[in-house]
Order: sequence, then structure tokens, then C-alpha cells
Amino acid sequence: MNRCKTAFGWIVGLLFAIFLVGCMADAVGVPWTNGDSDLYEAESDEESEDSDDTDSDGTETEPEDISGSGGCDEPFLLRCNSQVAGNSEETGRDDTWSGYSCTARYESGREVIYALTPDDDCEVVVRLIPTEAKDLDLFLLSSCEAFSGLACSSTPQDIQNQESVTFDAEKGVTYYTVVDGYDMAAGAYRLEVECSCNSSK
Repeated sequence: MNRCKTAFGWIVGLLFAIFLVGCMADAVGVPWTNGDSDLYEAESDEESEDSDDTDSDGTETEPEDISGSGGCDEPFLLRCNSQVAGNSEETGRDDTWSGYSCTARYESGREVIYALTPDDDCEVVVRLIPTEAKDLDLFLLSSCEAFSGLACSSTPQDIQNQESVTFDAEKGVTYYTVVDGYDMAAGAYRLEVECSCNSSK
């Protein structure tokens, strides 16, 4: 009988000690978990989310904003001294303009239209660099019409694989650049925009 009382006393004492530990943990704000793994997973998720927005050196990254649809109604937006990656096979509209006022080439590929509106008077260079073996050409327009051409660069691919146009842009005026393809060509490319503006001279 004495042994039973002793065992019962030990059990009651142990339960009371556990109760006290729990109360103390709540008082100091220590969370109850099923082990350290839950806390580790939560911290790992937070670190993963943070890493998506930063480079390896800890600086924040921001994607280039070229919002639009690539057509005349909503052209992709270009900014001075920037570069964008594109793919006319994926984002180009169906062939609408097969000819331009500044070239005799048959431009029957899918078309991607960009708009640039400088904040100052600038000398602008736009370069088109295909990243696939596709014969892509570059056109500069004063309005979103094929025959409003100001300049074009449409050299056959076997002669050169990079196209560029240089022009003097006026502050607040919108200029359109078009990536098109010779003989139904379409594919990936990089577009670079360099501006030398009055405010920076």
C-alpha cells in the first residue's frame, strides 16, 4: 500500500512539474511546437522568399518593366540605357506588315512593337541582337504605321547578324521600333537602347 502511495505521489509531482514548465514557457513567449523542425521550416520558407528578391550580394533586384502586348494598342515600353530580352515567336503578333518604306525585303515574320519616349533631347542607338540563328530586322517608325519609317536595319543574316538604328530623339516624342523577320523568320533576341541626352552632357 505504501508503495502505491509513493508511486502515485511521484506521478502527481511529475505532472505538476510539467504544468509549471508549460506556464513558464507561455510567460516568456516560447512557442509550443512538435519539435524544432516546425520552427526550422518556417524560417527556411522566409529565407527562401527573401532570396527570390535579392542577388547573391544582397542587393534587391527589379525586373525590367516593359508592360504591354507588343502591338500598336499596347506596345512594349522601352527606356533609355536599358536592355530587354524578347522572342517574336512567343510574343510577336501575326504578320501584319510585310513591307516597310525603307526596305525592299519581304518582312513576313511575326512582329513585336516597342515604344520609346525620352525625357530629354537625346541621340539614341537601338541594337537588335538575335540570340538564335534567325534573320531578324529592326525598324524605326514615327508612328505605328509600316510606311512611317524613319530608319531601318535589314541586312541579310549571312552578311551580319546584328541590326542597329541611330537617331536624334526629341523630348516627349514617342518613337516606335519594330522587330520583324525576313521570310517568316521569328525567334529570340536582345534589344539594347543607349541614349546620350542633353541633361547628361
